[in-house]
Amino acid sequence: MDGPDAPLRWRFASRYLDDAQRQELQDRRSSWRWRSEWPTWTVVVAVYAGWFGVALNARTLGLAPTVALLAVLSCWYMSLQHELMHGHPTRWPLVNMLFSLAPLAVWFPYEVYRDSHLRHHDDAHLTEPGRDPESYYVAPEQWANAGAVLRAALAARTTFAGRVLIGPWFSIAASWWEATQAVAERRWRIVAGWAVHLVALAALAHWLEIRLRHSAAGVRVRRGIRIARAVSALVSGASRGGAHERTHGRPRGRMALAAAVSEQ
Repeated sequence: MDGPDAPLRWRFASRYLDDAQRQELQDRRSSWRWRSEWPTWTVVVAVYAGWFGVALNARTLGLAPTVALLAVLSCWYMSLQHELMHGHPTRWPLVNMLFSLAPLAVWFPYEVYRDSHLRHHDDAHLTEPGRDPESYYVAPEQWANAGAVLRAALAARTTFAGRVLIGPWFSIAASWWEATQAVAERRWRIVAGWAVHLVALAALAHWLEIRLRHSAAGVRVRRGIRIARAVSALVSGASRGGAHERTHGRPRGRMALAAAVSEQ
């Protein structure tokens, strides 16, 4: 049984394409790669070492290489945060969270991003406007009340270019609106998450200021770093998930699979 009345055990249970896939995954669970999670640990080290390595050597690298490398690493960091919130590389959420507190993606506290994304994974409400925070669908009443400009933006947001160029600004506005609501409604856990994020962001900005302030080139690099960090992570998040959900009458039908197939 699908839908909001389905038992939680069914709504959140593991589901497989067929018995062959179930057996394949069971076999993989016994492998050292699965148990050690070494690929995720490798990414943790690579992202942090890469980001701070580039920042520390920004003057030597110059503006364009620094901005390009930090843009890629900031995108990668947000993808890493996505894996951390889904229970990798350890079974302890607090330990995973410690690897994602650095404000390298700028806009969102990890806790806010995690809570919002996990609400998105409530299969019973997947893609539903107002219930799924990552839905690109619009409720009829919202569309009816939208003006011409907002309708054009909402329509453009459903294209790949729109997801990359417009989608991030919708996400920023939604997160900041939720932050103001959290203060008004005294949801102190969310407020604390924002406070920790802003303090960490200020500390990182101050560190960069000290590292790069003594030359005109340093000022240009510092500005480039801000742009790279602020824009790239959101563009990555907006472009990553466009193909794996769709509208459907049954919740199970809303999950689309994108598979790479090699032709023999």
